[in-house]
Amino acid sequence: MFLSSNYILANELVEKMGIHIANISMLRQKFEDGDDFSTIKKLNNCSFINTKSHKLPNNITVGILTNTFTDISDKLPCTFVKSEYLVSERELFNSGVAVEKIKIAGKDFYTFDSNFVSKVNRKIVYTLNKAETMECFERNQIDGFIQVSKNKFLTWY
Repeated sequence: MFLSSNYILANELVEKMGIHIANISMLRQKFEDGDDFSTIKKLNNCSFINTKSHKLPNNITVGILTNTFTDISDKLPCTFVKSEYLVSERELFNSGVAVEKIKIAGKDFYTFDSNFVSKVNRKIVYTLNKAETMECFERNQIDGFIQVSKNKFLTWY
C-alpha cells in the first residue's frame, strides 16, 4: 500500500529542478516499455521515482542528490485513496487512519497514522462490508481490519 522512503514525488523533483513534468512522463514511458515498474510507480495522477534506481538518467540523479524531498512513506495521494479504497475523507479522519491532509508540489496527500502504516506494511489493503470482514476474519483470511464507517472496513492480508 505505501511506498518506501526510497521513492519521491516526481512533481516535487521537477519543481526543484526547474524542468517540465513531461520529462518524467517520457521517462516513465521508457521504463514501462522495458517492463521496469520499480523505477517509476504511478498512483492515479502521481508518479513516484525510486531514488535508488541505477537506471535513472544522470540529470535526474543529480537533481535527486542535490535536493531534499518530502518523506512519502506514510502518505498516499488523496485521489488514489478515494478511488482505490472507496472511502471518503471524513471516514478516514473519523476512524483515525488518516491524521492530516497536506499539499506536496501541488498534489493533495493524506498522512496516515504510524500504527496503521506499520500494520499494513507490505500487505494488500482491501475494503469490505461488515459481513464479509467478519467472515474473512473468522476464517483467518485477513490479518486485520479497521472500521471506517457503519458498514465499511479496511482489511489487510
